[in-house]
Amino acid sequence: MKKEKENGYVRIAIVVGSHGLNGRLKLRMTTDNPDRFAKNSELILLVNGIYKTDRVKDFSYVVGKPGLLSLNGINTRNESDDLKGVEIFIKKDLAEKSRSDFDEDSFYYYDLIGCEVFIDSKSFGFVDNLMEAGSGIILVVKDFSEKSHLIPFVKEMVDTKRIKEKKIDITPIEGLIEI
Repeated sequence: MKKEKENGYVRIAIVVGSHGLNGRLKLRMTTDNPDRFAKNSELILLVNGIYKTDRVKDFSYVVGKPGLLSLNGINTRNESDDLKGVEIFIKKDLAEKSRSDFDEDSFYYYDLIGCEVFIDSKSFGFVDNLMEAGSGIILVVKDFSEKSHLIPFVKEMVDTKRIKEKKIDITPIEGLIEI
């Protein structure tokens, strides 16, 4: 996962394939807000390291299934096949406008980047990045000697109650981190 906070974008989906012959994209959603794909909404695609904008032509979504997206600039199966693995973003300022709709304990994943990490009330390091793994999100935590540690982002190990203070507490399982 990229440091989205630094580039001004927030990822909302990843293209996982094509659907049909008319350039429709099959998406793995990384947002819980399907309204981000409203007709004529501007989306940013990261294609071969270059950000390109396009507009939503059509979108359909059923919970638990891939989203299906048609963009104005993609009209053939070959064009949609070429986009497999491409990340789709919105501008960060647009994402921030919806923050007021969150409940008190909610946050964006990018809010975790830069948080100070504590183990047993002792400062251990900082969240440097996030990664996606097959089963979920992994925090990349750098300790003060610049060594990276991979921490599964699960409630049993990561406590985000102090995220508004840019602090999180972790309780790694035995053997995950050598202290």
